[in-house]
Amino acid sequence: TLALGQTTTCTITNDDQQGTLVVEKVLTQNNGGTESYDDFSFTIDGGEAIPFDVDGVNEIALDAGTYDVEELEFYGYTTSYEGCTDVVVTNGGEATCTITNDDIAPKLKLQKVVVGGPLAANAWNLKATGPTTISANGGVTSGPTFQAGEYTLTETSANGYAIHYTTDGVWS
Repeated sequence: TLALGQTTTCTITNDDQQGTLVVEKVLTQNNGGTESYDDFSFTIDGGEAIPFDVDGVNEIALDAGTYDVEELEFYGYTTSYEGCTDVVVTNGGEATCTITNDDIAPKLKLQKVVVGGPLAANAWNLKATGPTTISANGGVTSGPTFQAGEYTLTETSANGYAIHYTTDGVWS
């Protein structure tokens, strides 16, 4: 209420709100991977490492701007990004970056080496038994895509030959 001849000032102040950057983790573990979301970390514009929350979703309040999100390299998983480069966060807005990790299937090569004697490699049957079983009737086989885990390696025996295992896993 103003009286005649009175002067007053009204000030309205606007303060910009921070926006939210949502960094989501998608974890595909179809080859025996056992990691959890919080085993992985990421950076924003190369800053400090930020571990993923246990549910795989981090909501980070940031000033309006453009940001790059990158995950720290994690052995045994491939990494792909969706919407993680030049992410625009607006005042009061929300932007999402999705990082997907897929566990890499291990590979196992069964190879028989025969030292001396008349028998060829195909006289033995090699077998790897575990979460996935592969076998090679002598010679060499590269196993199919299979699950990570513990394996027992066996072979059929041949009269007059002893089995020796080398440190690189090759039978001889």
